[in-house]
Amino acid sequence: MADASRSPGPIAERAFESGFKAAIIGGFVGIGTLYWTDVLSTANGLHTTLTVVLFPVYLIFAATALGVWLGFATDGSDLHRVTREVDGESEGSG
Repeated sequence: MADASRSPGPIAERAFESGFKAAIIGGFVGIGTLYWTDVLSTANGLHTTLTVVLFPVYLIFAATALGVWLGFATDGSDLHRVTREVDGESEGSG
């Protein structure tokens, strides 16, 4: 298990970016292959709609898997309240 006190460094960030780009390219190649082999067709609107809707979901799963693998995973203890200062006062007081 990774040490929680250490955060991933610049090499992990570059690996994440490279892995995410590879996931995007791999996804497009996979979709293209499915269309080329006539498993999917542009004539069927359902196929095209599912491809457009599910591709971002695939990218979210890929980013999550890369983040966990490279040590970017966080838990509930890493969360903190975000407030915005408005004219020197916090937004919640008023």
